[in-house]
Amino acid sequence: MVSSNRDVPWLRQQIRNINFLSDCSHEEIDGLVHSVKKIIVSGGQVVLKQGKPNDAVYISGSGSFGVWGEIPDGGQRRLESLLEGDCFGEVSVLNGTVANATVIAESNAELFSIPAEKILGLLRKNSWMVERMSTRASHRSGVQSLGYDPLPIETHKKCFWQRAVSVLDHIVNNEE
Repeated sequence: MVSSNRDVPWLRQQIRNINFLSDCSHEEIDGLVHSVKKIIVSGGQVVLKQGKPNDAVYISGSGSFGVWGEIPDGGQRRLESLLEGDCFGEVSVLNGTVANATVIAESNAELFSIPAEKILGLLRKNSWMVERMSTRASHRSGVQSLGYDPLPIETHKKCFWQRAVSVLDHIVNNEE
């Protein structure tokens, strides 16, 4: 799915740099790389929309992206900027929820999408990923960077753990 052989070594390194994927085996990393889809976007294009379903984890390949979140008064606030190698979309994939922020390309850019089922498949096989993903999801969920947190961090972790247990139960029940 990756359009260029020059992208493959770069993608391997970027995936290895993502905390919750860093200890995956070479075979697991290669499986992710070969499932990746390269996407070219124009400046101003919405890549991920807050409140909408998401079915991939994205890695920024070039260009820049702005992350925006809705605030209680109905406005929007810039949460962060994403540059080459940054990852996004993982919270909604890992929690099985809609996107908790909007990501917009700020320039013509490329990004790489890893299908959600590939990430969830690794979660089922690698229990060490659960704590790392829980911590990452807790930091990105709930909009702490907006200056308020509608739910305490422990609630975010509980929701993630419930999702992880649900995924694992589904696998166990389907293998019997």
